[in-house]
Amino acid sequence: MNTTVVLGFNQKMEELAKILIKSLLLFSKFDITVIGYNYKPDFNNNKIKVVELQNINEQHIAAIAKMNACIASIEQTNYDNFIWIDTDAIVTKYIDNVEIYFNRILNYPLIGSHLHNYFLMTDQYHPNGVIPIQFLERFFKEKVKQHRPWLHACLFVFNKKCQWFFEENKKLFDILNNFNYSWINDELIFNYLMSRYNFLTHMEVKILNVFNVNVFDEFLETQNLTNELFQKSESVITGSLSLDSILPKNVEELFLFHGIRDANYSKNVLERYIDNIAKF
Repeated sequence: MNTTVVLGFNQKMEELAKILIKSLLLFSKFDITVIGYNYKPDFNNNKIKVVELQNINEQHIAAIAKMNACIASIEQTNYDNFIWIDTDAIVTKYIDNVEIYFNRILNYPLIGSHLHNYFLMTDQYHPNGVIPIQFLERFFKEKVKQHRPWLHACLFVFNKKCQWFFEENKKLFDILNNFNYSWINDELIFNYLMSRYNFLTHMEVKILNVFNVNVFDEFLETQNLTNELFQKSESVITGSLSLDSILPKNVEELFLFHGIRDANYSKNVLERYIDNIAKF
């Protein structure tokens, strides 16, 4: 199938993105579509297509620019299938196994499930914390059935029929942004829309968060994807693992190392992963 990996970032995130792109060029057969927010990245590689998006709100890159990037990839390229990956990630050599989900896409993106059911979030209006999906229920005066695991927006697959989903996501964010709810992010609105429309299909957990370098060290040493390792992988304490989240049972089911916010650490993760590939 005609497929591209979609990445979106601004100029200050370019160094981090370059390491992700290097991992994709090493491990993936798919083309790469780079969406530059308010600038045009320069990549001299025939596998990489560059699209520039202007007038992107730099304050809310993750929440709204991602939607614009997905829409741009649909409208300005000729691909049939798309794989979105957040910039703070490195792909494993099994990333292309994600293509098993392409035939399952209907008219909404298939998003990877999270380890937990929800996050407790705080802002100036909720200093003691709020369960975000319940906040949106009250805000939109609409009962939302929590019938599936919380979904993680750093990795998802979509096709051209999914464009409406990203456009509706933008509309909801605009409404919330008018009330200065700056803590509303892309992951929250994704989960809200999936519940609103009773969309049940999603990917299993396909990432390992490596906010904590000790998690990556343990993975390389043991190559075992245990419940305990995934519990350690979280940057915040969010309670027990969701019973609905299906964890990878072996390394072939792990597509991403996620949560890498520093370019030097990103290089270290990729270099050490490459050095240890022969063991996998």
